[in-house]
Amino acid sequence: MLRTIVITASSLGERDIVVRQIYTNLIKEPNLNLVVEKKQAKVNVYHIENETQILVQTYIVTVIPVVVNISSLDEIEGDISFHLAATIETLQKHIDKLKSLQDRRIKKGFYNEQTFEQLARCLCPPDGEY
Repeated sequence: MLRTIVITASSLGERDIVVRQIYTNLIKEPNLNLVVEKKQAKVNVYHIENETQILVQTYIVTVIPVVVNISSLDEIEGDISFHLAATIETLQKHIDKLKSLQDRRIKKGFYNEQTFEQLARCLCPPDGEY
């Protein structure tokens, strides 16, 4: 079963560093039964069985830019009273969503009975012979 691990970074530079670290850690100890392939934003791990590569794990590093520029608040002069509740509430919703996903395992996409039936129909000829 394919396992996908999603890791976030806040910039493209950080993403590239994380992808490189994952790749380096995976190839550190050579394994003749595994092939590791690095792409721009992901690393695929294949298990070799009877000269066939089977994708078993994917690391996806996605960029979620976090840019909260509050420097304009520092530039205001005088007797200031800040009312930031709406902004704080919006940011808190995003933080709460990220916290709810942290360390969570989700099965999406092809992990349902209908898809397995479709796959079986594609792989098996109509006459039922294998």
